[in-house]
Amino acid sequence: MEELVFRPVHSIIDQSLHAKLTGVTTNGDGFGIGWYGDRPAPSLYKGTHPAWNDENLREVAANIRTPLLFAHVRASSGTPVQRSNCHPFRYGRWLWMHNGSLANFAAAGATWLWRETRDWFRGRRGSTAPRPPSSLLLLSV
Repeated sequence: MEELVFRPVHSIIDQSLHAKLTGVTTNGDGFGIGWYGDRPAPSLYKGTHPAWNDENLREVAANIRTPLLFAHVRASSGTPVQRSNCHPFRYGRWLWMHNGSLANFAAAGATWLWRETRDWFRGRRGSTAPRPPSSLLLLSV
């Protein structure tokens, strides 16, 4: 995980410090990493600090080996900076994240995805939700 999170030219750390495709200069309203390991359900490490300022991230990343990793840095679009709003999100064996907004998310979410996934949207804990235009990325093993 350390190799992917810290070392590439456009690493998550670089993206959190130097946002180039948004209206803000940093993505400092939290971050999250999800990965698949030895358990059927994915693991999460999330925080409300900027990724570059999380003192435990490098320690955790240096000790995790995974074939599948999901990482996200956050610039809030108005929802509170709290752990429950940091991506990725987990439901069962699925990891998911979004970028953007979707009005009336709970109702729209159920019609977007196949029927088995509608509980994801009802079970979310934070107040963040995608609104158009939005990118939604799903991952499962």
